[in-house]
Amino acid sequence: MQPVAKRTVDFYGGFEAEIIDDKCIKCGKCFEKCRFDAIKKTDSGNYRVNGINCEGCGVCKLIC
Repeated sequence: MQPVAKRTVDFYGGFEAEIIDDKCIKCGKCFEKCRFDAIKKTDSGNYRVNGINCEGCGVCKLIC
């Protein structure tokens, strides 16, 4: 197969999750509900977002 691209466009994703440490109460709800496995708990107990995995669905924002 040798497909030919008819056109190309730039991809613009939606929102990317951000955890604000000053406001985070470390309840872990965002971690539990993220279906893209984009939120990880660090050894220090904080949560971090992996921007590669985050699809911008906004579930974490809704439950936070």
